[in-house]
Amino acid sequence: MDNDQTKERNKSFLRRRVIGPETPAPEEENEADLDEQLRAHRLRKWIIILVLLAIVAAAGVYLYNRHKNRVFSESEVLEEVDVPGVSGASFVQYLSGALKVTGDGVSYLGDKGQTVWSTAYSMKDPMASVAGPYAAVADRMGRDLVICSEKGIFGQARTTLPITRISVSQNGIAAVVMEDAKASYVEIYASDGSRLDIEIKALLTQSGYPMDVAISPNGQILAVAYVYFDQGLMKNQVVFYNFDEEGKEYVDRVVGGFKEYEEVMIGDVVFLSNQAAVVFATDRVDFYNLRRSNEPSLRASVPIGQEISGVAYGHSRVAVLTKNAGTPGLVTVYNTSGDEVFTYEPTYTPEKMELTDRGLILYGGQHLTVLRENGKVRYNGTLSGGSAHIVQTAEDTYLQISEVGLRRIRLK
Repeated sequence: MDNDQTKERNKSFLRRRVIGPETPAPEEENEADLDEQLRAHRLRKWIIILVLLAIVAAAGVYLYNRHKNRVFSESEVLEEVDVPGVSGASFVQYLSGALKVTGDGVSYLGDKGQTVWSTAYSMKDPMASVAGPYAAVADRMGRDLVICSEKGIFGQARTTLPITRISVSQNGIAAVVMEDAKASYVEIYASDGSRLDIEIKALLTQSGYPMDVAISPNGQILAVAYVYFDQGLMKNQVVFYNFDEEGKEYVDRVVGGFKEYEEVMIGDVVFLSNQAAVVFATDRVDFYNLRRSNEPSLRASVPIGQEISGVAYGHSRVAVLTKNAGTPGLVTVYNTSGDEVFTYEPTYTPEKMELTDRGLILYGGQHLTVLRENGKVRYNGTLSGGSAHIVQTAEDTYLQISEVGLRRIRLK
């Protein structure tokens, strides 16, 4: 019995001598539990924050899309603006407002209809060209030219021959077409009104008579639509000139000519960018590629089956209004590649169209239609007093210019 008790005591003693895992102190256990609780609390807080941010973002997207896709049914007059000389003036969209052009001078009306600047001249039949911050005004069949920037008149010039057409670039370079009894001439003027050492002469018996002219935004490429006679038949062509250093290597700076229009009349020639030009003919719309400025090429030719009654261009798109029997017409919008973007059938016959960075505006009489970039209707209604010109100054705010005055209106 004593031996057994002795063995048990020895075993117990040996067990106490064995080194085992250290039992944590109560204070350490409490610290570990506290750290775990803090980590869980932080995780829950971040989850709540992320959920709230997701809710706010979703609400923002919903409200943005709701406003963007909203269809307005009414408009309201924000204010009547007293602008003298509205009757008889012509208006061109310019910067955030409009350019008012009369025989006595030109004025820039800002986004609230206020006169930002005004300059006086005397012209019998003024015509205007606008590109970016620059505008050129010339006296048709006269000899006076003024070039304006966003700060007012920038340069003036007086030509040696009567002016028939003008086109200005986004850096203020103006192409001026003049004529006498035997030939037409294109002279180039800098933004300060000084004449550059570039002149194009086209004999009426050879190149023909210029019907329209357009200069590229950078002022380096000029496109001219000519009508000429070939064996007693009146034909049409488009000629591209290069005023850059590359153009010096070509005869008369001509880098491309397209005579395939034959007897099809050309109405307008425009540039959508430095690399894209468009020709509006009576039966087609042609899109030209000028990625290589000395090798213009026809990118696409879109046949138009109906009579073209109106065109608009800008912001890398063109709009064509055609007459359809039994309907007010059809509007088709194309991109620079000649691809159809959308079509729209108005319920009235539009008198004017304006392409903006937000879509397309159609108006005529008391009617106004605003289309989004995808062709969806944003507004289709009437405006009291009628409209000679509509200028979009903000997303839903416009200047309504009529023979009796100017209003700021807002869709609602």
